[in-house]
Amino acid sequence: MMDGQAARPADPPAPWPIRHQFTFIPCARHRDEARAVAKQTLALEPGLDPVWFKAIGVVSGWAPGCTLYFEDHRSIELITEDAAIPFEYRSLALAGDDDLYIISRSRERAFEAYLRDQVGLGSPGVHRVKRPSSRHLGPPIARLVEQDAPLMERLVECA
Repeated sequence: MMDGQAARPADPPAPWPIRHQFTFIPCARHRDEARAVAKQTLALEPGLDPVWFKAIGVVSGWAPGCTLYFEDHRSIELITEDAAIPFEYRSLALAGDDDLYIISRSRERAFEAYLRDQVGLGSPGVHRVKRPSSRHLGPPIARLVEQDAPLMERLVECA
C-alpha cells in the first residue's frame, strides 16, 4: 500500500466486475506538494484566479431567490447506493447564497468552505436528509425531502 492510501473493502456486488477499489487520503507532504503545484499553476495562468471569475460576472445560483438543488443518481440502473452517494456534492457549485442544497450523506464542510472562500462562490444552506441505514439502494432524495417536515416548511417559505 502506498503512503497515505487506505484500503477499503469493495462495494456489494454490482452488475459489472469490480477489479479493485480503494480510497486515497493524501498525507501532509502530498497535500503540500499539491498546494505548491496549484500556486505555480495560478502564477502561470492568472485567469484561473477566483477573483477573475467574479470580475467577469461568474456567480453561483440560478436566479434571485431560493432554489432547491440536489443531485441524485439512484435512478440509474447500474448504480449502487455506495456509488451514488459521492455524486451528491457535485452540483454544490451551482447553488448560491439564498439557495438550499440537499444531501443524504455526511457534510463535507471543507469542500463547502473551499467553494465559498477559495473559488468565491455562494454559501447555500446545506441540509442533510436522513437516509435509511441500508447498503441497498435507498429511496430517491426527493422522497426523503417529502418525509422531512422541517425541510418542507423551509421549502414552503422559499416558494
